[in-house]
Amino acid sequence: MAVSAEVFAGRLKEALVRAVIWGFVGVLFGSLFLIAMEILRFRGLETGVAVAAGMIAGAISALIYGSMRLAVIVAAVCSVVSVVLLMRSAAGLTPSFVLLVAAGFGAVIGALYGWLARTSRVFRADAKALAGAFAGLLVSAVYYGLTSAADLRPPIALSAGVLCPLVGGVYVWVAPVFIRWFANLLPPAGDGAVVGAGVAAYVGLGMWLVAGYISPEITGAFGGLNEEIMRQLPGVALAGLTGGALAGFTGGMLGRGWQDL
Repeated sequence: MAVSAEVFAGRLKEALVRAVIWGFVGVLFGSLFLIAMEILRFRGLETGVAVAAGMIAGAISALIYGSMRLAVIVAAVCSVVSVVLLMRSAAGLTPSFVLLVAAGFGAVIGALYGWLARTSRVFRADAKALAGAFAGLLVSAVYYGLTSAADLRPPIALSAGVLCPLVGGVYVWVAPVFIRWFANLLPPAGDGAVVGAGVAAYVGLGMWLVAGYISPEITGAFGGLNEEIMRQLPGVALAGLTGGALAGFTGGMLGRGWQDL
């Protein structure tokens, strides 16, 4: 059936909006995937690292994407906290310490938000995080199972670009089911705390990476980890952006509706 010019123009506009949104999520997922994988490797883990990284990236991406208003508030506050912490700390600041301090601040802010904003949908954060973790685990396990069976070793950037739209597609498919089953696992304050901690941890680690790149002495014994992540980050972020944007654009052009989650 032919598509009229008016319908095509509407779909094109919708597709471009989706491309921007999914591209942002792709950068988020890709960077989380890289950071999680390199930290796990740095800690001496080898088996299942990529699958675990996919699960972590899926869960935190779902938290941020599904609670954007709270994510912006927490990111703004914890950016300042992280900068002050990095400026006042001596050399050798570990990423674990930055993560814990930032996550603590974020959890408090998120809990207050969840307690005060009774009409917010932050109460679905537990279900969305579980849906994101499930999607990331499932897709990563299948992807790396297939690449291992074919004796392939795809670079992290390529993997991020492939995984992002697939994980996003599975998440969109399973999220309504997870919301029906698990939306009441935590009270609103608990859901807010989970979102706040996840967003703040991501922001804190991001600040640590940038600060360590500018002033390597800050990272101390973790300088190699910082350098490896920052070396790969541009390519991984670009791959995630490309994969996400293409998926969003395709969905828009196919006329797929928005889900009210």
